[in-house]
Amino acid sequence: MHGRHINKNDLFLALLLLLTGVATIVDLTSDSYAEESALHLGIEGFIFLASSAAFVALFVRIKRDYALLTNARIELSRKRADAESWKKRADVFIRGLGAEIQGQFDRWELTPAEKEVAMFVIKGFSHKEIALLTNRSERTIRQHAGAIYQKSGLTGRAELSAFFLEDLLSQVDPTDGE
Repeated sequence: MHGRHINKNDLFLALLLLLTGVATIVDLTSDSYAEESALHLGIEGFIFLASSAAFVALFVRIKRDYALLTNARIELSRKRADAESWKKRADVFIRGLGAEIQGQFDRWELTPAEKEVAMFVIKGFSHKEIALLTNRSERTIRQHAGAIYQKSGLTGRAELSAFFLEDLLSQVDPTDGE
């Protein structure tokens, strides 16, 4: 296991418990030769057993978390590869769709700022998110959005997205591949 994959606090606690157990067993052994009372030996024996049990439980948790992390990384890698594969297969269509969207923006005579806002709206971003992404005020984004809807003759974000995506998505049969 690599240390950078493990919660360092858990690793520190496990090491502390291990050292506590070792120190207790050393002390217990030396006390047994010194003929300490049964109560004293019992308390130290309990401390050893408790620290050992806690160490084992924590070690099992660290191993489980490491396995979960490894599996999550494998799954993420698969998903990234799948997304990359889809992008490669769809690239020519995506570029064509992007060009067609830009062409429609030109036909509506949108300004460059309005085109930028329109693309973010189509992608599903809120006015507040667009304002943050473009370093503009939310009020400015709302004004751009209003101009977009007026110039396009559409009533809002849903119609704007549907204008470009409805026919594209209507070609997809959700039962295909079953």
